Amino acid sequence: MLGLDLPKLYEVAADIQLSQGQFAQAVHLYQLSKCPQLKRVAHFMGYGFLSELIAYIQVLFSTKGVEIVSADKCHFANIALHCFTHQVKDKLQERLAISMAFKRFLKENAYYDEEVAAKLLSEQGLYELLHYFAKVRGQQGLMVETLLSNDIKNAIDSATTNVIHASGYEEIFQHGNDDFYLKCITSYHLLQFLAAKPQLLYLHIQHLITLLPQMDPSLLCRVASLYDPSRQTAKLSFRNMASTKTDGRYWSLTSLTTVASEVLDINCGVENTTGEDVLKFFVFVLLMLCHKLDCPKFDKKLIEYGGINNPRKKAASRQKIVKSSSEFLSLNHSSVSCGQAHSAYVHNGILYTWGKTGSGRLGTEDVGAEYQVPQPVPALLRLQVTVLTVSCGALHTLALTDYGLLSWGSSRFGQLGVGDVQQAIQPLIIESLQSETIIKIECGQYHSLALTAEGRVFSWGWGIHGQLGHGNAENLNLPKIIRSLKKVVIVSICAGQGHSALLSQNDEVYTFGCGMFGQLGTGFVSKHSYPQLVNIPERIKLIASGHFHVLAVSRTNRMYTWGCNPQALRLQAQNSRRARHQGNILYQNSRSSNYVASTIMNNSALRRSGDVNETLQQSHLLPSLVNTTSVTDTIIQLSCGSHHSVLITTCGDIYSWGRNSEGQIGNGTRREQKIPTLISSLKEKKIVHSACGADFTIAVDSDGRIWGWGQNDSGQIGQKPLMDTNAKSTSTTSGRVITIRTNRRMITITQPCRQSILRPAEIVIPSYELKVKDLDSGSFENEYSVLKLVNHKGSAASLMNDIPDLSKLDKPPYGPFTLHTALKVFHRFCDSCTLLNHCLKFGNFQAAATLCVLENLYDKALEYQLKALISFSDSNKTRLDMAMYVLGCYVRLIDRTNIAT
Repeated sequence: MLGLDLPKLYEVAADIQLSQGQFAQAVHLYQLSKCPQLKRVAHFMGYGFLSELIAYIQVLFSTKGVEIVSADKCHFANIALHCFTHQVKDKLQERLAISMAFKRFLKENAYYDEEVAAKLLSEQGLYELLHYFAKVRGQQGLMVETLLSNDIKNAIDSATTNVIHASGYEEIFQHGNDDFYLKCITSYHLLQFLAAKPQLLYLHIQHLITLLPQMDPSLLCRVASLYDPSRQTAKLSFRNMASTKTDGRYWSLTSLTTVASEVLDINCGVENTTGEDVLKFFVFVLLMLCHKLDCPKFDKKLIEYGGINNPRKKAASRQKIVKSSSEFLSLNHSSVSCGQAHSAYVHNGILYTWGKTGSGRLGTEDVGAEYQVPQPVPALLRLQVTVLTVSCGALHTLALTDYGLLSWGSSRFGQLGVGDVQQAIQPLIIESLQSETIIKIECGQYHSLALTAEGRVFSWGWGIHGQLGHGNAENLNLPKIIRSLKKVVIVSICAGQGHSALLSQNDEVYTFGCGMFGQLGTGFVSKHSYPQLVNIPERIKLIASGHFHVLAVSRTNRMYTWGCNPQALRLQAQNSRRARHQGNILYQNSRSSNYVASTIMNNSALRRSGDVNETLQQSHLLPSLVNTTSVTDTIIQLSCGSHHSVLITTCGDIYSWGRNSEGQIGNGTRREQKIPTLISSLKEKKIVHSACGADFTIAVDSDGRIWGWGQNDSGQIGQKPLMDTNAKSTSTTSGRVITIRTNRRMITITQPCRQSILRPAEIVIPSYELKVKDLDSGSFENEYSVLKLVNHKGSAASLMNDIPDLSKLDKPPYGPFTLHTALKVFHRFCDSCTLLNHCLKFGNFQAAATLCVLENLYDKALEYQLKALISFSDSNKTRLDMAMYVLGCYVRLIDRTNIAT
């Protein structure tokens, strides 16, 4: 009435309340003012309400009624990062409680910018929180890159450094006294990320050399484990490094307590690390570790061990990998996979992903967009691996490569199989499976399965329903073999929402997990945490699983199904109740004597109808035949989604059936299809692979073209969504209104415009072929392209598959036997003079003797062995006896060498 701007008045009043310290009243007034959330947060920060602001932001994220666009979510989360950091630094008495809350935020919040978090924690010296962040988010590479870029010592020249050393202020620039800083810089998973960026690897090694003298044996052991060449990650890393020797690289130890800048003398302009550098550094760490552990100067067992015996015979385990892509692909594995809202496709060994982002499921670093069009996974290109097959879960992805199994995405339930990591944008190697030959992988919604060439099954991830098959309901963050199947050879695996299914060599099907909706096919709705044999009257050759149902094809080409989506079951139950209700009304209307006969007939019909409905409601609990009369050829492949299924025949025809609300059947309508029906628009295409997502389908034809149809709200079928998901609803985009009538009230739901494609549409995959000549001469890709390094005979890269597990040769690990094995295996790839100099500087004469034997310098080897004996024993009698033994060993060694030549 007075023409006042009430919202503005409320906002001013809120500011006044904030200035008086009345936070709760200010929040209420801001709500009345309807000012933007971002403006409110800015005011809270301006008045110093940091702890209240943290709570306020977390309420915003957890309140379903509050709509925040993605950009603002990221902004709010980053503000919370700064508030938490300030609170941890400022409130010393409450630091423990604040740190615990901060850790929960770092672990669970999905919206903050991880680069901002790493930089902020590094700059503020919160290394414990930085280490925790990197572990739970799989960002060890980002962590070390941030640490190295923020290291003050890297920004000053050597002359200034010498002045600082001489002035006694060196500790100001040293991180060596911070245990968590050292843990950050020596994290076990770093090498995979460093290998993808050789310049960063160079900086990391150079930085570690300055820190090694300050490290205790436990930290040195961490460094040795990080750079252990026998690890699967290291084997992969050597493919990304130049394998030729580089002149001018020489490490000299000036003292055992101080390592000066001349420790790593590198030629001017050389900043890329070679395989030789890594091997020399590893040997250097072993020598320092043996020195600090005060290992015996002389060990009788190392005399013959230091001879020319082949250390490969002592390997505790072998990495078994598929020898070639063609050998693997002959197993007829699918090249395409779909998750809840994302897809993946393997073409010529390159993996492409697209669809909904978030949780890192696509393996790309662009977390700003809500969806992504098809593009390669960049980390796999940098690692130079060949992808063989892929599998998608709801929020995670597995990729089997020629160098092992990798995973990325959400690991809230441990579904990545890499330990305590909660989320990973970058692919991580599942090192616990390095000794297995994996031939098939399968993702459930939140758990994972892997099948080995020996027919053994490993499972990990979400286990609350017993779907991991280990006899309990525990989640697992590392792969574990299903031991109850040790006498059964498994040939195929599949997984659903909360259950798993396996096919044995004897054509029998086993299921385990949740059976509430008939997924186990046992006739009951109970859970089973051990594999249960499904009673099927025929031998089975193919299996596939959707979210809540399973398909199985027999040797006679008949198809069985069991299980049912809970939404379909609810609909059946509603129809049954409606039929009974109508029958009761009919009964009440027919109570008069004039309708006695008709009443009897109606009641009889009602009972029969009830019996039929009850039978239908229970039919999904046991395997039942699917009507496949329209399928005219042999079924060779199956795939299932949430409500629909697809099959492929030998002639390349593709059939679909099931719910069709999003067009996932591909027949151009939204009508449900009861039985398998040919997708006519793909009749002329020879389909070779298919995969079902929740409510969409992807297929690949014999020409390598990809087709997609069904729900596309997140771009999961490779097409741009029809409308912006962040746009506000208008009269033209609000879609249809659905009214649901219940016993108590009517519920009205406004549904947005459907973003579905009802017929198969071609998905364009970008052509990717890296050519060195097309790259800038100074670029990183020019020197380290995705093209594989040739494994020449005798190169370090080709040797990686033959070395033993170095971590198991000593107790505690990385002791003298590891050192001598490393010298024998790697001496041919390094400058022996440099290695010998290291051995002598550390006073390790037995290691020097081993090197001399390997270079056929037997007189020097005997000299060093005797020096080691003198430094070890004070008894002349013991020395004499052992000296004669050493002499005899070397005489026999020379005789064997003469005979061999």
